[in-house]
Amino acid sequence: MKNRKIVFYFIPLIIVFLIGSWMWYVSVLYNEPYVIANAIVEEAKSGKENSEYILTREEWNEWKEHSKFKNIYKELNWKEFNEFVKFDPDKITIGQSSKLINKVKYYDRDYEIVLIKIRVFDNQNNALIHIKTAHLYMEKIHDSWKVIGGNVKM
Repeated sequence: MKNRKIVFYFIPLIIVFLIGSWMWYVSVLYNEPYVIANAIVEEAKSGKENSEYILTREEWNEWKEHSKFKNIYKELNWKEFNEFVKFDPDKITIGQSSKLINKVKYYDRDYEIVLIKIRVFDNQNNALIHIKTAHLYMEKIHDSWKVIGGNVKM
């Protein structure tokens, strides 16, 4: 009788642990491109000449046949991206959906468009004047996320 009580409490604990572990794993996989985007922003803030996360033209030429972005490809201009980041580095936001349903639905995707925004406010009344944006086209290539292109709108 005592063993039944132990099993009765132990099985739900195992189920809760497994579900929690799976949700943590899903969250980590879903956030990978955003972690890379944040690293790229930090590299631009520090003034690096280029980023290890951005595909070179030669790498793109090898990969483009497999790419989801082959029809809309635009090489990311690193100098322009640096200027974008240095415009107001404290107000940069990297957008992502944090809804659980999106993390579950899209955790195993192999491409992502990451939106990076800088909101420009009026100094007198703090009204939003303009939003500067950059898009990073990212793909998972050989199990690591790379920026294959993007654009900046100042």
